[in-house]
Amino acid sequence: MKEKPIIFNTEMVKAIMDGRKTQTRRIAKTDKPPYIAGDILYVRETWAQVPNGDYLYKAHSMYKGMKDADFLFSWKPSIHMPKSAARIFLEVVNIRKERLQYITEADAKAEGVEPYNPFDLRQMPLSLVTCLPNGDKVVKKTFRVGFYKVWQAINEKNKNNDWNSNPSVWVIEFKIKEVKEN
Repeated sequence: MKEKPIIFNTEMVKAIMDGRKTQTRRIAKTDKPPYIAGDILYVRETWAQVPNGDYLYKAHSMYKGMKDADFLFSWKPSIHMPKSAARIFLEVVNIRKERLQYITEADAKAEGVEPYNPFDLRQMPLSLVTCLPNGDKVVKKTFRVGFYKVWQAINEKNKNNDWNSNPSVWVIEFKIKEVKEN
């Protein structure tokens, strides 16, 4: 069992803390999985350290509704979070490799996203559009569509990793092992 870092944005940290997120997908750069069952992942998240040495976390519920301008300090990006500042520790329970678009509705919900219903079908790839018997095309409000929107927001700049390129991903299933109080 190894301890390794994993980065999550603020919304996904909130989903983990709410118990809505128990899976994450990461681009499969090689055939060797980045983690194995039993590994402990310490979550890197947006954070700050105040003069008394305490750590603060942007995803903490006490900051709900606040804007960055409301703070007298600057948040530091998750990539720069030292292990000593980590408060959330996850245990990998399963890992598998699959194509991105193979995500099921249940798995998309386990990704911690909200169901989404697009206003404009032109926004959606054909892999998410359903053709009705009369030829009409629809996209239902689903977790898969919500996952697509989150994935694209993170990966659309890299065309090798966007939804339409359907990259291979590691599906990492986890459970919360520990949350340290600050």
